[in-house]
Amino acid sequence: MLPEPFNYVALMPQARFLTFMAAEAAKLPAFEIRMGAKVTDLVNTGNRTTGVRYRDSDRRTHDLGAAIVVACDGRFSKVRHLAAMTPTSLGATTDLLWFKLPRYHLDPPDADAGVYFGR
Repeated sequence: MLPEPFNYVALMPQARFLTFMAAEAAKLPAFEIRMGAKVTDLVNTGNRTTGVRYRDSDRRTHDLGAAIVVACDGRFSKVRHLAAMTPTSLGATTDLLWFKLPRYHLDPPDADAGVYFGR
């Protein structure tokens, strides 16, 4: 039995997370990944963001429509900047806490976690 739930965020190293997300998304029939692409602008229709404009590794510009645009391009997010969104500082450059957690039979073999307890 798992312990009583509590509020936490589980983290994994970014490189492993990106590999994990690409592998999981590749299972979807309509999934495409565009490596070496750099977002240069948002595509807007009226007051709604409907996609992104990006430059590929050959420096050609493309528009890519999307029902949802998610800014997951890092701490200094270009997408967040283009959307005029202001990040909220949590007051620390790094949060780090080391401890051991029990493993359960349902845990993936390469599972690791960092835990952040919010305010």
